[in-house]
Amino acid sequence: MRSSARPACCTRKAWSGSVIGHAPEVAVVSTVGAGDSMVGGLVAALSRHATPADALRLALACGSGTSQQPGTELFDPAALPGLQAQVNIQLIA
Repeated sequence: MRSSARPACCTRKAWSGSVIGHAPEVAVVSTVGAGDSMVGGLVAALSRHATPADALRLALACGSGTSQQPGTELFDPAALPGLQAQVNIQLIA
């Protein structure tokens, strides 16, 4: 099964705009924990004061990486750069 996820949006009052991101197309094995991984990536990036675009990029990459694993298995962090490069981010007003 291929991913056909809907876009995700990241916004905050202090930011001058919002970003919308499209997750990379991956072969989905299980969606168990993918949302948790996405939130974990977002929190990790925001705690490091990442830009909205970079925070959403990491979040979508983490969720996508997790969805490629069976059950509750963790994905290999070495896959993150490749997944992040596939995330499409757009600034919206």
